[in-house]
Amino acid sequence: MTGRRKACSGLPFTVCSMQYAALCVMLLISFGLSAQNKGTVDFTAKKLPFVHPERNEIVGAKYLDSFFYKLYLLRTQGNSHIHILQIGDSHIQADFLSDKIRTDLQHDFGNGGRGVVVPLHVAGSNEPFNYKITSNVKCSAKRCVFVDQPMPIGLGGVTIQTTNDSTLFDIKTFNYPPLNYGFNKMTLFYLKDSS
Repeated sequence: MTGRRKACSGLPFTVCSMQYAALCVMLLISFGLSAQNKGTVDFTAKKLPFVHPERNEIVGAKYLDSFFYKLYLLRTQGNSHIHILQIGDSHIQADFLSDKIRTDLQHDFGNGGRGVVVPLHVAGSNEPFNYKITSNVKCSAKRCVFVDQPMPIGLGGVTIQTTNDSTLFDIKTFNYPPLNYGFNKMTLFYLKDSS
């Protein structure tokens, strides 16, 4: 049975719409391309029917209209929240480009918090630079790239497990101006023990 325990309420998590994921992909591509300012590299890109570099536009941008309208309302009225979920793999896990997008949006529209953090270090993987989760015991872990392991896969592509009743987790956030990701409340997602 899956449980969702509200250890404390009120932690502002950033969770969102699929339409914003498309915007994030395009922004990530544009950030990557604009970072190339030390000369040029000649290459031939695969031609894709939805990419129109000569028009310099996002095809299907109308699907982002509701997102941009919500940003407009947030800017002009300031009394709402926008939840954003960015789905990805290792490029999201490292949090380099996604941090840039999150930081810029929070700078312009308000700090909604760091968002979901996953115990990647405890699971034997790399964590982003702005938080660290450690444990006083070694946990069994499953990452989504190892599909043959017997544990179910958890939120964020990681599952950790221990039978030690004295297990402790230390969650640290590292704050970098202008944002402060400190917190005093959290929501814990877990798989309830059947015993």
